[in-house]
Amino acid sequence: MRCLVGENSGQWDCVLAQAEFAYNDSPNRSMGSSPFQILYAMHPHGVHELRDLGQLECRSADGEDFVKEISDLHEHVKLKLQDRNQRYNQKADLKRREVQFNVGDLVLAHLRKERFPNGEYNKLKWKKIGPCKILWKFYANSYKLQLPPGIGI
Repeated sequence: MRCLVGENSGQWDCVLAQAEFAYNDSPNRSMGSSPFQILYAMHPHGVHELRDLGQLECRSADGEDFVKEISDLHEHVKLKLQDRNQRYNQKADLKRREVQFNVGDLVLAHLRKERFPNGEYNKLKWKKIGPCKILWKFYANSYKLQLPPGIGI
């Protein structure tokens, strides 16, 4: 916004409409289309398109063509987003490591704030307890733990 108002930072509201128009007409990197184009299947009208054309031009849109165009656009955006998500997951998976625990192993348990009794949770409180012994393994990431006595869970 600073580049739009320059030294007149008190008049940001005068250029807000232009900034919104520029954002809505700019293609999104993930989706490949602008937000306005995704919603309405066309680019927003510019100033030159707001002039009175009189009888020179008469536009009509066939409903089925419009619906097909919107559906195609939404399918295109869906495929682009799925592709982006797949690429993101591939990059994230490079940093992941698979850790398997067995019955009898000692682990630390991370408690969410909902697990603390009322009035005992604060954001600086230590949230990990342990070492806790694994009593039962349900799935690859689901275990029953032997929690220390006196924690109220």
